[in-house]
Amino acid sequence: MCFDADVVYHLFIARGEEFENVDLKKSFEFETRKAGWRVSKWESGGHVFVLTAKASQENLESMLAEYTP
Repeated sequence: MCFDADVVYHLFIARGEEFENVDLKKSFEFETRKAGWRVSKWESGGHVFVLTAKASQENLESMLAEYTP
């Protein structure tokens, strides 16, 4: 899914069973990537979520402010 809220956000959702060897937290983790991209990832309800945008960590935190994993 892609969202445009002054910044374009990309949300990827997958079944957690397909990522058994990936250690994900129940809360948001933020990473800085190349060329200004930020990534947030977490696990909830048997699914893996990855939110990414060419934005600051504060932008990602704001986008996730109303969501509780």
